[in-house]
Amino acid sequence: ISQYSKPPNPEISALMLERLCVFTNSTSVVVRAALQVIVLRLSELDVKPMKDLFILCDLDGDGYVDGQEVARLVSGLSNVSADSKQAFCKAVHNKQICYTEFLAAAMDR
Repeated sequence: ISQYSKPPNPEISALMLERLCVFTNSTSVVVRAALQVIVLRLSELDVKPMKDLFILCDLDGDGYVDGQEVARLVSGLSNVSADSKQAFCKAVHNKQICYTEFLAAAMDR
């Protein structure tokens, strides 16, 4: 994933942060696995916006988004409330979210 250049300006919204919080903290293992299977069946065109956002979030290019990367990224967002930023940073503080988990969490259900 690190071979791709960083996208110019993908949109990060409060809804996206909320979905990632819910996915990482309260979604059951079975539901997470099912969503990841669904993501794997989507076309490149379907996942492009979410892929671009993941690439932006994965600051060190290791294929995971972790709490430190999220904290640095969301701290500069003006379109997301402070409460949403704080909740998301707390939710992913000691976690790593891989690419398929990120896509599964971010996709519109």
